[in-house]
Order: sequence, then structure tokens, then C-alpha cells
Amino acid sequence: MKWIAAVLLITLLALVPHAATAHVLVTDETGSKGAIVHIIPDDDPVAGEKAVLYFDTQGGLLDDQASVSFTVSQSAGEVVQMSTTTDGSLVTAEYTFPVQGVYDLTFTVDTAGKQYIFDQSQRVSRGIVGSALDKPSYAAAEIGVLASGIGIVLLLIVAFNRRARLASHSSL
Repeated sequence: MKWIAAVLLITLLALVPHAATAHVLVTDETGSKGAIVHIIPDDDPVAGEKAVLYFDTQGGLLDDQASVSFTVSQSAGEVVQMSTTTDGSLVTAEYTFPVQGVYDLTFTVDTAGKQYIFDQSQRVSRGIVGSALDKPSYAAAEIGVLASGIGIVLLLIVAFNRRARLASHSSL
């Protein structure tokens, strides 16, 4: 009886939804140092809302002499230098991703005359879609409308030129 209750309890706990959290291990450009990246909310930031980015460095990378910089860049070329807070091996930054897209997160640590650069791509797929100034391209639809219009005009010209033959066939 106790075994059945235990199995039912474990099954129930497995079926209860849990909040998703994911951590990404990122290595520097040389592959010698690592940092765990975590983004709140749910490692899936929302464009237009504040996100908190955590970089937990590994292997004693941060010491009292280390300087840390963090930049966010988008494919449009805009690069934003972020201010960071350091607490032991944990570096924290806050950023509001302006629109949906793919961003490049660059975390740089300068310590003991060496520089360690960590790059991470982050897709933002929720929230604000684009700038109010962005105009979607409807080139294919415009070409289709133009081709349809030309086709209808040509059909009317052919029908007008053959109106006598069309009239003789319809009177049968």
C-alpha cells in the first residue's frame, strides 16, 4: 500500500508543471575560461521589458584587480555599453531589449594583463515586434497586383477585338 502511494506521489510530482530555467555555459574565445549565462525572465527576454542578465564566471576569473565590461549589439550595428554590478564571481547587468531580433552579448574581463572575451547570441522572440518607423516590404504582393492588372487589361483588349466573333458564337 505504501509503495502504491509513493508511486502515485512521484507520478503526480512529475506531471506538475515547473518553471523553466536554463543556463548556458559560454567559453571565452580561447576556450580556457567559462561563464554561465542566465537571463531573467525565463532565459527568454521580452522586447520592451527590462531583463536581468547574470554572468557567473568560473575558475576564479574575477579577482579584486579585474575589470568587467558588457556590451549588447544588434544586427543593425548599434552597440550599447552596459553598466555592471560585480559580487564575487557573479556579474549582473540590466538591459531592455528594444525590439525582437537576435542580439550579440559580449562580456569582457580584463585581469592580470589578460583579456577574456565571452560572446553569446540571444534571440528575443517575445514582445515588441519592430519600430513604428519600420515599413514591411510588400514587393512580391505589389508585383502580383501589377501582373494581375496587366493580365485583366490584356484580356479586355482581346475580348474587345474579338467581340464580333464572340457575339456570333453566343447567338447559337
